[in-house]
Amino acid sequence: MKDLLLLEWKKFNGNAVFRSLGLIYILIAPFVILAGKDAFKDLPPPMPSSRVFYEFPTVWDYQGYVGNRLVPFVLGF
Repeated sequence: MKDLLLLEWKKFNGNAVFRSLGLIYILIAPFVILAGKDAFKDLPPPMPSSRVFYEFPTVWDYQGYVGNRLVPFVLGF
């Protein structure tokens, strides 16, 4: 697996579009995640409070979900 990832990195390393979109993704992802904290202050009763999105151990589930939703918009274009 490591060799395959290294091969892909060598293939896309010189591509300026890949680098710029990767940088945009790295810069935008934390801001989207932190903005979600303020956007969901008062959730309806069946939903957990907004604190659960940023507490362990559920933080990995929600952060991965948000990151997964950003990939088609940033890297897909």
